[in-house]
Amino acid sequence: MLKNQDAYRIKHSTESALLHLTDSCLDNMENGMLTGAALLDFSAAFDLIDHNLLLLKLKCYNFSDNAINWIKSYLSGRTSTVYINGAFSNPIEMTCGMPQGSCLGPLLFSLFVNDLPTVLTTADITLYADDSTPFQSGHNARLISDNLQLDLSKVELWVSKNRLVLNTDKTNSILIGSRQKIKSAPSLNLSIKYKIIEQLPCVKLLGVQVDENLSWKQHCEDLLKDCSKALGLLFKFCRYIPSKVLKIIAEALILSKLNYCCT
Repeated sequence: MLKNQDAYRIKHSTESALLHLTDSCLDNMENGMLTGAALLDFSAAFDLIDHNLLLLKLKCYNFSDNAINWIKSYLSGRTSTVYINGAFSNPIEMTCGMPQGSCLGPLLFSLFVNDLPTVLTTADITLYADDSTPFQSGHNARLISDNLQLDLSKVELWVSKNRLVLNTDKTNSILIGSRQKIKSAPSLNLSIKYKIIEQLPCVKLLGVQVDENLSWKQHCEDLLKDCSKALGLLFKFCRYIPSKVLKIIAEALILSKLNYCCT
């Protein structure tokens, strides 16, 4: 599996996926460069994985015939029904999609999208399950936009060949750099499926607010707001809750948020 994928792997997490992007952006900022990124959103990606395409990819990854046949058996024979107006529909065999809640499903999904980075020419990419963020660095914002657009066109073709769907309404972009560089840089001009990708000064990636200067101001403000709200509720009901239970709730509602991606 390529190094770009950080989901469902030992010693990898959302934190390592974010570090892949932000460390690169910080290095570029120190060298007076900009980084343009496109945050791609796939629609129901786990439900659209084509079983036959997956098996073909496993063969290309040199899986043995026995392993491929075992996975084929694991995916085959699954049916789906719909319950509406007090009646069930006839069962339909599922020829796509990963079994919900399965242990093997996430790994098979990662293997299915494993070849996505190989279609890129100049851009790098960070992947976490179905969250895909190609990014391009350089000194010139227009050149960054042009190069990133070329690779986005290749991603769009890959998506079509693999029978997936991009949600253009939830896909956005960001240009990251120093305040001085961002102030003088033109906007990115990116599009997918003939629709302009909106450029934002701050985007939410894997639960973290990433702003165009990597100041983390918006992320800290949102974190403070959420934790203050939870702390207020705990203070209101603390006299009715045993201290041990209160500690568990505080760790779940407050400390978990403070510790998330805090490296």
